[in-house]
Amino acid sequence: MGSTPNVRRKLNDAAPAEWSASWRAAALVETASATPTTALQVGGTHYKGKGIQPIEYIHSNGIPFAEGCVIKYVTRWRKKGGLEDLRKAKHFIEMLIELESVDGKSVDGSTG
Repeated sequence: MGSTPNVRRKLNDAAPAEWSASWRAAALVETASATPTTALQVGGTHYKGKGIQPIEYIHSNGIPFAEGCVIKYVTRWRKKGGLEDLRKAKHFIEMLIELESVDGKSVDGSTG
């Protein structure tokens, strides 16, 4: 189904090939003009001025979720959540200790 210029059409009238072509075109425009998401920060400035975004460090090093949260909260506590962020980091550390412990021993064989 060909498209007619300046004629308003319904979404259901578009053929699959038209959808694919329009999505590819939109993706090319978006990619060409997009700022890397790691250069943007939504919802504050608490990571601005850092040498590296916490997510970049976490991702580059393959750090699991809970450990990544600790890094995130400890990195931003002075500029965002204050002591509450340190409490959140502590909570994630306590959860890790609990989850990694079996009968008082950690997965690595140590006690404590």
